[in-house]
Amino acid sequence: MRADKTVRMADAAARATEIAAAVLDGRMDEARQSFNAEVLAAFTDEVRLDGLAAVTGLVGAFEGFGEGEPFVRRIGDHTVVDIPLRYCATRPAR
Repeated sequence: MRADKTVRMADAAARATEIAAAVLDGRMDEARQSFNAEVLAAFTDEVRLDGLAAVTGLVGAFEGFGEGEPFVRRIGDHTVVDIPLRYCATRPAR
């Protein structure tokens, strides 16, 4: 028996992009409107800031959304959206 991989959320890419933009811009009141109780409890401002700092340390500052369309798929009961992002990778001075 094959698992059904059909994405049933027609606007998943647009919704995910809006939420990602709100999180990256610090508009958490807006982003939290889409969160379920589990995400609301786990994704605190401290977790957000720690995550952004870790990514910035690895690949530089966020510059914007990348080229190409978001890729939408299902994993189990979840709709997953990969969104292309651009970062400014900087090298430390030697």
